[in-house]
Amino acid sequence: MPNDFFADPEFQLTLRQAVDEARQHQQTLHSPAQVRLGDSFLFREAIDLPVRWVAVCSHEDMADLWYFVAADEFPLVGTRDVELPEADPLAPLVLRCGIGLWARSHNVELGLFVGRLSADTVADVQDRLSEMKHGDLPSTDMAEAAEADESYGDWMSELNSLVQRIGERTRAESVALPSTAPANGRAEFALVAEQRVAYTRERVTTGVSRQMKELPGGVELTGEFAGRLVLKPLGKLVELHYLPIAELDVPPPLTEAGDIDVKSGSWIRLSVDTWRWSQFFAPVNGKLELRLGAERLEISIP
Repeated sequence: MPNDFFADPEFQLTLRQAVDEARQHQQTLHSPAQVRLGDSFLFREAIDLPVRWVAVCSHEDMADLWYFVAADEFPLVGTRDVELPEADPLAPLVLRCGIGLWARSHNVELGLFVGRLSADTVADVQDRLSEMKHGDLPSTDMAEAAEADESYGDWMSELNSLVQRIGERTRAESVALPSTAPANGRAEFALVAEQRVAYTRERVTTGVSRQMKELPGGVELTGEFAGRLVLKPLGKLVELHYLPIAELDVPPPLTEAGDIDVKSGSWIRLSVDTWRWSQFFAPVNGKLELRLGAERLEISIP
């Protein structure tokens, strides 16, 4: 990450002021007895950054497992983001729907409650998640310009690193699935989280045995990789996962992915045995070209 962005004295002053304001505001609030839809919290891993985490969905089979998206006051708004209207009591605030994680209620410190978003805002976030799943994201010139701004990429990278650190504690993973029918005129979505379940795979060359979980519905890539690379379809888009076999395995460097600027992306460690590339890929005519390490791959997407 470029050093000049976070070393900028003006940005550092704005950052400190935002953190102080958030802490003062937090002290005036009454903590809820439990996590509720729309509640926002600070996480200890990001206590010195002006970032809150908003509960936007609970797991359909585990009521104490919640999906949180990051929310902050950084002014640039990209295609995956939802900005609160100026009249909203919590404005200015932008919800980063592309930056999220699963956490159980006991992973959330209720004393770090910093406000509750309206039902309409939560529904807007759910719509945006559905659009991301189906590859139907609306785009504007302003959003595209924001994503082309280097400072926006730096901030998204910082948020992704926070997700990694929080995920090391919560050990939860998200998978988005399409719904079967809309309700109340909105595009519904289903979010499913599964704890890591075990099956054993032997790496004969080293004799290392590792507990892993199969990723259903994906395309596994073959090559000289230490671990497994899996492409998972997300509507018209795909995302890249890496599953290590041995504890010290790391993902191969991704240097090309079609016409995507991979320098703006990075590997995110979701858990001890799962990594995910931070960007989505759009196959062209059912094919996707990747360069991973020294290998160039052309993949057909079913």
